[in-house]
Amino acid sequence: MINNIKFPDLKISHKFLYFSIIFSLIILSAYLFFIDQTKFVIIPLIPFVGLLFFFTFRRYFLYYFIFSLGVVRYLQFDYRIQIITIISIMILILFATYKDTETFNNLKYPYSIKLLSVLIVIQVLISSIISKYVSFQSVVYGCVFTIFVLISYVIFRSVKNIKHINKLIDLFILLVVVSTLLTFADIFVTGYTRSSGLIGYAIMDFCVLVLLFLIFRNYLFGKANVLTHISALLVFLLTILHQSRFAWLGFVLSLVYGIIVAVKYSPSVKVYLKKRVLSYFLLGVVFIGLVFIFGFHELILLRVSQISLDFFQGTPEEGQYLSNSLESRLLIWLTAYNVFIAHPFWGVGFYMFPLVSEQYNFLPQIMYELYVENMDAHTTYFNFLVDTGIIGFTLFLSYFIAMFRLSFKALKISLTDEEKSISIVLNVYCFFVIVHSIYSGAFTFGLNAFHMWFMFALNLSNYIILKNNYEEYPV
Repeated sequence: MINNIKFPDLKISHKFLYFSIIFSLIILSAYLFFIDQTKFVIIPLIPFVGLLFFFTFRRYFLYYFIFSLGVVRYLQFDYRIQIITIISIMILILFATYKDTETFNNLKYPYSIKLLSVLIVIQVLISSIISKYVSFQSVVYGCVFTIFVLISYVIFRSVKNIKHINKLIDLFILLVVVSTLLTFADIFVTGYTRSSGLIGYAIMDFCVLVLLFLIFRNYLFGKANVLTHISALLVFLLTILHQSRFAWLGFVLSLVYGIIVAVKYSPSVKVYLKKRVLSYFLLGVVFIGLVFIFGFHELILLRVSQISLDFFQGTPEEGQYLSNSLESRLLIWLTAYNVFIAHPFWGVGFYMFPLVSEQYNFLPQIMYELYVENMDAHTTYFNFLVDTGIIGFTLFLSYFIAMFRLSFKALKISLTDEEKSISIVLNVYCFFVIVHSIYSGAFTFGLNAFHMWFMFALNLSNYIILKNNYEEYPV
């Protein structure tokens, strides 16, 4: 890798601009660490890391982006600035000063996606600016959303071929598996079984996604090996330890959908499953056996037993106002509904609901503080409806539908096993996001959002590459 390091051959003016901005971002990062009174040992390393970025960033910027998905740490919490935010800004600067070179491809964005992207960004920025609660914070949130959309476009322009897409997904799998090992170490040290390690709560969804990726890229196409089994077992066990019923639900629904699609559109999968169905049944038995051996089944039974449709049966005198987690979501949704009724068209500004919800509260103060305060609307769709109004919600939902539609087109026109496997993975991913967004707000902001826009970029790249290979299929 060291022998491949090259100083970016930009124009002198671009070199000065590029280095100046990166240096400024490094100083800003250090400053934000210090004012947050964080005593991280990484602080003295920041200038050296910055120089390393400068000399290697052009060649490895996608690697930096993927690995920054592994650190939830906020450099500045009020504005939700994370390490991946800084990396994304650096990538956008690189693209702006370097886009006419061999670093980026010449693939053309589908017109429908381009139009929806522009309209969503405009709506989010407008809602952040004309909102009753306009502030520097609301504008920053709107700008961070703009970064999501722009970085997705740049990643789309960075993909070279189908093998490149596979490699990037492999890197993500590696990141999650390593993070899983670190999380197990943290659980061992602290004794807290729901530890989320360096990734934070995003690891709950990331583990489920890695399981789906391994199943539909490796197991169903006969490419599983010992490393695949170990990786699948690790993320499977951690998924159980996290006790996230919604993650389990998203996994089961996506697995069933994916198997149906894979069997229907891939002859290889159908033939392979007939040959190996007994082997996979035994492998499943082994996994479930390990769950019982380590006692993890008690966690599953506990979480399932807590599912109840008897709402609001808590005992306030014992400090238990609610009897299950769905009740807390209902309280959040009712509060969010009050906000939406007051601002139906433009919303209150992107990601501003957690900051303004108290002004629309109708609950006893103690219940608001326990279950609603500082929470988002707890579904991605409701977040967009409340934050950006009907217009923003409609555009966002249209984007989801368009993305799923293109992923399905790619699945149908792919021919080789490699093309089929990656197309199935991306189609299942789109399905997972669409379904999971009904009861999870994770894709609105943070690592989940960055990862979603990253995967959408790979989805578009996959479709356009396949479409270019088979010209008879229109965009």
